[in-house]
Amino acid sequence: MVAPFLGQPKTPPSPLSTVPFRRDPGFIDRGTVLDQMQEKCSRPASIIALVGLSSVEKSQLFIQYCYRVRDQSPPETWVFWIHTSNTACFKQSYREIADRAKIRNRKSPKINIFEPFYDWLQDEEKRKQIIVFDNLNDGSFLHEAPHTGQDQLESQISRKPLMEYLPPTPHSFYYHDNEGPRHAGKNTEDQNIINVEPRDDSQALKLLRTKLGPVVDSGDIRELVIELELIPLAIV
Repeated sequence: MVAPFLGQPKTPPSPLSTVPFRRDPGFIDRGTVLDQMQEKCSRPASIIALVGLSSVEKSQLFIQYCYRVRDQSPPETWVFWIHTSNTACFKQSYREIADRAKIRNRKSPKINIFEPFYDWLQDEEKRKQIIVFDNLNDGSFLHEAPHTGQDQLESQISRKPLMEYLPPTPHSFYYHDNEGPRHAGKNTEDQNIINVEPRDDSQALKLLRTKLGPVVDSGDIRELVIELELIPLAIV
């Protein structure tokens, strides 16, 4: 009798999304930025970055884009959201995705979780995958090998930088956000870096109206928006 693979799913799950946030029904579309994301992601194996101040809605743009993709793309599209503020969060996100996708061998006691995930992405290369690296303010750890707790010899053989566990399959697209282009440039080509600026006057006014309702005086709203320097997270 042949023992089953550890973590082998009885029934493979349907493509899913691990975006941990609900869609904001009051989101005011930034057509220009979302259009740029769409255009740059039309190329196979794209890696793009949104850069800008922490208060200009970069994560919110990713959230909206992911929901848009799920609405418009074929049903075989997978959307993965990975927290990248540090190595521990990064690894935990991988484990949660492996459980949700029921990736083979994910429960092996000494497994380097990045390896079965990498193999799974390779196996699923005919399916579209979108991977969001949220809060990647310093991606230096992506260029380091993960610590797996294995003995030194095995680690030297099997370990490689985390960035190498992301295969550039024809249907994979990667996004991340940064405070500025200095960090983004480590992982992204210059032409794929999108700068996100504070909203313009009309967008900022419309955003504030959706939060306060129509009863507020227009003059007061305009003064408040100017006082908040058109920064979305300050407005909401």
